[in-house]
Amino acid sequence: MIKKITAYFSEAYQDQDFVTQQKVRVLTGICLSILFPAGILLLTQIVMEAPHVTIPMLITGAGAVVVLLILTGIRKGFFLQVAHVLPVTVLCAVWATMIFENGGIVERLDTISIVIGCLSFTALIITRRPIGFLLYFGLSGAAFLLCTLYIQSKIGFSDDLFIEYVVDSLFGMVMLGVTSYLVFSINKKALDKATMSIRRAEEEAEKNRELNKTLEIKVQERTQELKAAVDELEIINAHLIQAHDALWGEMQLAKKIQTVLLPNAPQIPCYEITAFMEPADDVGGDYYDIINFGGFDWIIIGDVSGHGIPAGLVMMMVQTAIHLSIKMSPDTSPSKLLVTVNSVISENIKKLGEDKYMTITVLACHKHGVLHFSGLHQDIMVYRKEKRQIEHILTTGMWIGVMDDIDGMITDDQLTLHAGDTMLLYTDGLSEARGREKNDIFGEGKLEQILLASGDRPTQEIKSDILAALNSYTCTDDVTFILLKKI
Repeated sequence: MIKKITAYFSEAYQDQDFVTQQKVRVLTGICLSILFPAGILLLTQIVMEAPHVTIPMLITGAGAVVVLLILTGIRKGFFLQVAHVLPVTVLCAVWATMIFENGGIVERLDTISIVIGCLSFTALIITRRPIGFLLYFGLSGAAFLLCTLYIQSKIGFSDDLFIEYVVDSLFGMVMLGVTSYLVFSINKKALDKATMSIRRAEEEAEKNRELNKTLEIKVQERTQELKAAVDELEIINAHLIQAHDALWGEMQLAKKIQTVLLPNAPQIPCYEITAFMEPADDVGGDYYDIINFGGFDWIIIGDVSGHGIPAGLVMMMVQTAIHLSIKMSPDTSPSKLLVTVNSVISENIKKLGEDKYMTITVLACHKHGVLHFSGLHQDIMVYRKEKRQIEHILTTGMWIGVMDDIDGMITDDQLTLHAGDTMLLYTDGLSEARGREKNDIFGEGKLEQILLASGDRPTQEIKSDILAALNSYTCTDDVTFILLKKI
């Protein structure tokens, strides 16, 4: 509370120096400490003397009003104008009380000596000049002696008692004044020491500026020498940029071909289907397709080993071969389709001089939710609505592109989707995404958790849940998955 009050009165001095701000806080604190007991004293006098108006009541009320005016001046930014009003006001109030009070006048001599010493200290805090202390102390001391002589003439106490009062009071006044001066001197020395430190820092800064000028000259010399070397490097860099742009254009073209070949708005009767593919920074070999031809519906997902343009070329060759084979024989089985595609592309893969192969699974959709599938790829994950559990269906067989003839190495398998069941096909770019921790891998377990929690929802919402969970992982490979729900 005190901090808030002093901050309220010192707002107008935020841009001034630290010493001035401290003076404002000290003077504000003194005024507040005077105002509170003055208010209590005035209230007590009113209660005890009412309805009569007494001299002490007027003195206390006038002092309180002056203190309020001082606080107002401080708040308005007139600290220098009101700084000396406080000690003068308090001294006048003390002397007026001493003069006009009829009883107990002798007992107040010790009190007034203490007040004089404290007010001298206040003058030092406000002005930071010893002459202010001497002015208040000298004038107040003279007034004190005159007041004491006046009291002695009115009361007529003995000379011994008079001397005792005078000596005791003056001694207390001097001790408090000396203490005030010592405290002020300590603060002044601390401020002077800080000022000296600042000056030394400025001198060091000036030396550093001179050193910087010397360094700037040396830097300019070195800069001219380096400029010639930079000009040569810029010429070399321009040639590198041209080569990079040419290569980057080829890479972007390959990535564009990879995405253009994807099916647009895939549909299969009696199913709700959603697919997603996000290519990696490099050209990848992920491939998925939804083919509707000749009354048959096909779903394909695969992944060419490695990255780069060779992987993209293999993917495009497989896509072309699959479309051509289905159009030539739309009622073929998944295993025969893969045998045919393998025989077409295996020779071309060898011509590339690359050790490439492709994991792939082909599914043919039949009536009543029956799907025939063939090919070795990631396991098929199925959410069973009736049992509310996840079923993992193994894929078997042989990769394509490894051998010239894989006839007899792969077979056809079958699975059935009932109403509400959801099938998930995906590539390893999804399951092998890595988190921030060293051993944190997205994995099949997280996919299973998401599918189990969201399997009853539309496939578009399941896709959103998978991507939201994948957002905190880093993918270094293509991410591809297909969601198929039986309606």
